[in-house]
Amino acid sequence: MSGQTRPSYRPLTTMAKALGALALCYLVGRECGLGRGTALTGAIVLGLSPLFLFSSLQPLSDTAAATWTLAAMWGALRLHCTGRLGWAAVTGATFAVAVLVRPTNVVILPALLVLIGAGVAAAATQSAPFVLSCATFALFVGVAFPIV
Repeated sequence: MSGQTRPSYRPLTTMAKALGALALCYLVGRECGLGRGTALTGAIVLGLSPLFLFSSLQPLSDTAAATWTLAAMWGALRLHCTGRLGWAAVTGATFAVAVLVRPTNVVILPALLVLIGAGVAAAATQSAPFVLSCATFALFVGVAFPIV
């Protein structure tokens, strides 16, 4: 057994985080109403950014923080656009992970609250008790879970 090295999965995880950030950048652009070409251009610009390339090649938390932050924004935009309340839980969970990865990601909380509030208000006409419970759960997961 001596002389053998264990395989390193670090390049796979850094590549997965980078590809996830690029895909989520495209999806956030599409949710904001951009066309396919424009959203793809935004993802390409992000992917060709020297800072993004450097942080994607190194085992740093920058790419993971960007990926989880984009996932939280995408979930909030999906809730706002579709009115499906499951996206509130997705937003809360991904925001919690984003804050755990990098605590300064808490600065996106006001934007998430505005989008969640608008999405919950749009869905409130369907079933108010379910809306209230989902919104409470999303806020608990997004705000209280990172503190624990």
